[in-house]
Parts: sequence; structure tokens; C-alpha cells
Amino acid sequence: MLSSLLFASQYNVGDTISNQDVNQEFDVCFGQYQTSTFKLQDFQGKVIWLQFSASWWEPCLGFIPSGEEIEEYWKDNEEVAIIDFLDDIGQPFSCNTWGSFGDVEHPVIIDDLSYDFHDKFHADYAYPTNVFIDHNMIVYRVEAAMTITQINQTIQEMLDQIDNLELSDQTFPDSFVITKLYPNPFNPVLNINFEVFKPSFVDIKIKNISGREMQNIYSGYLYAGKHEKVWYASDFPSGLYLINLVLDKQIINTSKVSLIK
Repeated sequence: MLSSLLFASQYNVGDTISNQDVNQEFDVCFGQYQTSTFKLQDFQGKVIWLQFSASWWEPCLGFIPSGEEIEEYWKDNEEVAIIDFLDDIGQPFSCNTWGSFGDVEHPVIIDDLSYDFHDKFHADYAYPTNVFIDHNMIVYRVEAAMTITQINQTIQEMLDQIDNLELSDQTFPDSFVITKLYPNPFNPVLNINFEVFKPSFVDIKIKNISGREMQNIYSGYLYAGKHEKVWYASDFPSGLYLINLVLDKQIINTSKVSLIK
């Protein structure tokens, strides 16, 4: 029972950050921030790179110059948030000492001892751990050892999602909505429940995480009302997929699902 509870508290790629964690206040121990506490909710709609470091672990200290290069690259992009979570502060470096290392202004540093957020991603309990959260507060990637190029590419991939998945419900706010995707994660059958508010020509397209169309599971005219379609994904590999609901050739709704085999 205990092990199942511990497992349930950990995030995997494709999971949505819980309301509790999105609104959890963390202590800011270094860097310029508008308050002495920080919440992920403050960065809703942006892409987030969380780097979890331990002050006693040499690879974390050695990564600081690489981290600075990444921070410098993205510093003028308002859609990117970079946050450093520091664990074991004072063993041996204080938060201020850690923040003063290097040549460029360090991003906000969070005292991870106040909530132990790292354990919810754990990545084999390695440091530094890189956690990427997309604009919908969905875990996009978790990996311990990454190069500058890999981190920058991952951030760019998440930004590309924002650009490529502009939801046209800003134009058609009351025309089409996904009401439920279940189960999620799934294997291999996904039920897609949605509602059409006016008679329309509808496409339901499956895309991979890069935006490439993999399958069109429905294309046809639907009357207003509630509908359900099923995606049979037996021939697809495990991974993250995007469900595009298209109304009269306009993408109205996009949702992310995880196929785990």
C-alpha cells in the first residue's frame, strides 16, 4: 500500500501538474522576484524549465556555466521561464553563494527543502534533474543528464507547440469542445467525447508530438450535440500524441494523450 501511494505521487511524462502543486508556494532564496514565494501558477501559459540541483554534488556545480549559456540564450523570450530548485542548501554552499557563481545573472532559485518537489519527478534520484513543463502545465520531459543543445531543443519544441497549436476557439468559442478523453494514459483504445454546438464538418486527427499527422480517425458532417469516437492505436508505438479536433478546416481544440504499451 505504501509503495502504491508513493508511486501515485510521482509525475510521468504526459501527466498534468496537480492543482495542489501548481498553487504550492515555494520559498525564493535567491534572485529577483516580485515576492518571497513562488508558484508554478505564476507561469501558466509559458514553457518552464525546472533544474533540480544539489549543493553538494559536483556535476551540478560543474553544470553552472552551461546553465548560464542556456539562460543567456532565452533571457529575452517572455514565453520561457527558467527556475532552479536547490536541495541540501548549506552542504556545502548556501543559496546566495550558489547564486553568485558564474558571470551572468542567475535565475530565481527555489529552496526545494521547503516542499521536496524533486521527489515527485525523481529521475532515479539523480542530480541535476531537468524537468520541462509545457504551457498547459503538462510534464513534457524529465531527464537527468542533458547537453546544452538537448535542453535548448526541448524548450524550442515546447515553444513550437504554442505556435503550431494556436487554438481557433478564440474565433469560434462556442462551436466545438472535447468533454472527455479516457483513459489517459491508454492502451490501445482511447475514447474521445466531444460536443458540437452547431452542424459542422468535423475532422479528428491524430498527430505525433512533433505535429506530424499520423491518422485521421473521422471525417464527416455532424449535427449539433454530444458525440463519441474511438481511436484504436494498436499499430502505434508508445508515446505522446495530439488529438486535433478540426471544424470546417479550422483547428478548434487540441489535447495531449499518452499511449503506454
